[in-house]
Amino acid sequence: MFEMTTEPDAKVIQTPDIIKHWQDFGKIYSEHFEYNTQPMLYSLIMNLQIFQAEKLLELSCGGGKSISVVLSMKKPDCEYIATDISKNMLNLSMSRMEYIETDFKGNLQFFDEFAFNEKEKTNYKNYFPNNKTSFYLMNNEVLEFKDESFDICFSNLSLMIVENPEKMISESFRVLKKGGKAGFTVWGNQEKSLFFSLPKKIVQKYKINLPNDRGCFHLNDRKLLITMFENAGFKNILCWSQFFAYNFQTEEDFNLHLDTKGIKKSFDLIPNEEERKKIRKEVLDEFMGFIQKGEPVGLDIFFIIGEKL
Repeated sequence: MFEMTTEPDAKVIQTPDIIKHWQDFGKIYSEHFEYNTQPMLYSLIMNLQIFQAEKLLELSCGGGKSISVVLSMKKPDCEYIATDISKNMLNLSMSRMEYIETDFKGNLQFFDEFAFNEKEKTNYKNYFPNNKTSFYLMNNEVLEFKDESFDICFSNLSLMIVENPEKMISESFRVLKKGGKAGFTVWGNQEKSLFFSLPKKIVQKYKINLPNDRGCFHLNDRKLLITMFENAGFKNILCWSQFFAYNFQTEEDFNLHLDTKGIKKSFDLIPNEEERKKIRKEVLDEFMGFIQKGEPVGLDIFFIIGEKL
């Protein structure tokens, strides 16, 4: 069993701040980070056996790189509904879906810059009949769907971000039909997840007082996850961990990572600029040390799946 990583009085990020983060971070995430989430998604939906479903619900679809993976596995007549809390991310997902329906050439990466550069579209179509796919702006903790609407509900790397993960789990249970399944992924073991845990670990070594925010590792406890699913009513629960290597392999890659808002705020707390540069270089050297030894840097993931009987 892994220990909980959040202090009892840790600050929980509120939903409006979560929305703002993804509105701001969405572009760089979709361009450089979202690729690395797809193997996790594929493992999740394969184990959920989405190819058996008549109606699918994906929560927090992000920028929509999951779309082509889901479409490749679902039945042709299966209805697929995807939601996100960020308008920018949802806009990008719909842009990519339109591309799939009209002129898909095998890559969702390089056509969609406009989705973050134009003003928000209020009349962008959200239904795509060729693939029976719809998109909705929605909070995972307050799903605007009727009880027992879906065969399968899933979400990749969202449960540990929402303000109240128990509410997200209970809502997924509510909207599932009897016999339906829900599945989620969350960040796992910190020691195996150096892509995210190493910068903070090194900064803390220099006695820098970091904010006591609830981090994304707060659900990295198998017993806790199973208990949360049991409390929501799920049965036949499966829970396991897998490591996923990230495709960051050069100093340029890791510098991009260290410049992201979530990592950079730790360095910004170091008052002396020279000290800040020194610590940042130490982090970078640690990352590159693993690569030079032939060891990828990545993220450990917990999967959990349950059934509504």
